[in-house]
Amino acid sequence: MPVRSLSVTDPAPEAEASTIAEDLFYPDDLVYLMIDEESEIVPTNQDRTLLDAYLSGVSSTPIRAAALYIDADNQSSACAEALTSLLRHEIAVDRIDAFIAGNHSGRKIGNWLDVFQRLAPEIQTRSLKVPITPDAADVALIMELGANLEHHIRQETIVIVVSRDGLLIRAAEQAKGRGARVFLAYADGDVPTVRNPRLTTLLLPVINAPAAAKPEPGAELAQAPASANN
Repeated sequence: MPVRSLSVTDPAPEAEASTIAEDLFYPDDLVYLMIDEESEIVPTNQDRTLLDAYLSGVSSTPIRAAALYIDADNQSSACAEALTSLLRHEIAVDRIDAFIAGNHSGRKIGNWLDVFQRLAPEIQTRSLKVPITPDAADVALIMELGANLEHHIRQETIVIVVSRDGLLIRAAEQAKGRGARVFLAYADGDVPTVRNPRLTTLLLPVINAPAAAKPEPGAELAQAPASANN
């Protein structure tokens, strides 16, 4: 199989250069693309086509499987429908495995399972129940991800970490550095986005979340207590 190499690098020392490396598989060749986002070097037309394909996430190899690592203590099941739709209809994976970690307070894991069972019963789920202690769900997911990492790399599985927690984000960075295809995902909302230059982040719309009731015009005045006459 012929190999084409495109390297766009910055003259700064390697330790200071922010380099992104990704493999793109095409029918006739293997393209190894290295991009430094701060470089001003302009690639050729052919290289630009490959670069555009990389930036848009396009690959001619069908994506077959996805693995979800869901922190149910951190992310509500209200974004589960959007995540399921993304995987089934837009990315179009053939298999989805979901590892869901959470404590036994409420039905955090159960709510995720209910949505998956209703929308996509073919999703293979595994519940990781943890005690009510700090970072317990994060640790359980990190151990599960570590146990499965080599398999994910060999199978080119898309790994989606569903959490905003720093521990899991750092674990996702390490997994990507080992060669896994890793993304972050969490519900879009009022909390500022977790910015991470090394990981692509998917902001999921919250579907069927209870909306806050808006007061009727004049309701505040009607409900305000009458002031006492002095």
